[in-house]
This record gives sequence, C-alpha cells and structure tokens, in this order.
Amino acid sequence: MDENEIIKDIKRRLGLLESAVFASPAGSLPEERFSEKKKPKSRSLKPEKIQGYISGNDVSKTELVLLANDMGIKVSSILSKADLIDIILGGENTNEDPLQTIRNNTETFIRENNVAISTMKCDLKCQECPEHRVMLCHYYNKDTVNNYVEQV
Repeated sequence: MDENEIIKDIKRRLGLLESAVFASPAGSLPEERFSEKKKPKSRSLKPEKIQGYISGNDVSKTELVLLANDMGIKVSSILSKADLIDIILGGENTNEDPLQTIRNNTETFIRENNVAISTMKCDLKCQECPEHRVMLCHYYNKDTVNNYVEQV
C-alpha cells in the first residue's frame, strides 16, 4: 500500500465513524449544534395577578416559596408567611440566611469537639446543609450546642 492509499483508507474510515456517531459527516453539521444552549425565557408573572391569587386563595407557605422560586426569587422557607408575601409582591429580599447563627454555632461545636464528630450522622458541612436538616439537627442538639457556646 502506498501513502495515498493509506490516506484514502483513513479518510474512508473517518467518514464511516462520523456517519455512525453523527448520522451525517461532521463537516456538514450545523454550527449551532455546538453553540451554548440558551436559557429559556422565564415567564413573567404580573404582580396584580399574583396579588389576586394570594388574596383569593388560602395559600400555604410551601406554595409561596414555590411561587417565589418560579419568579426567580431565592427565599428561605423559614420566613413567615407575611414576609414571603411581601417579598413576592415586590418587597425587599435581603437574601440573608435566617439560620446563619444556628449554622455557625453548630459548626463551631463540631469543629472543637472530637466526640461530636464521631456522633454526628451527616457530612459536617453546616454552611451548605439544607434548611430542613439544619432545623432537625438544631431540634435534637440545641441544648448541647447552646450550653457549649455559652461556656466559650
């Protein structure tokens, strides 16, 4: 086999691979196939429609949190129902974590007590822990953690 035949054979094999993988030769694929995917536009909810829905229905806190998330507003489920409604209707959202003190105290206790590390049944990452787990941890360990924090 001479050099030209080898190159032709390689091109033929590449063509077969391209057709098998891409269902058409790679050279003929449209450019947009490799461009970044655009995020879909979020549907805008009109404030008057939202206010009518909230006032017309007995909306639960879970529904309010989900509604805020749909609107692109990150809120904590720990907030009161009135605060959630205020934020959804255009009030100020500070994005502060209402559980930050609990997270900090628990993390301090864990870091400074080797016994705590062995008894905790989690990944020990309080700052990233989901709210419901933080509240559950606080419910079971609040006396121990609070006594320790008060002594320090």
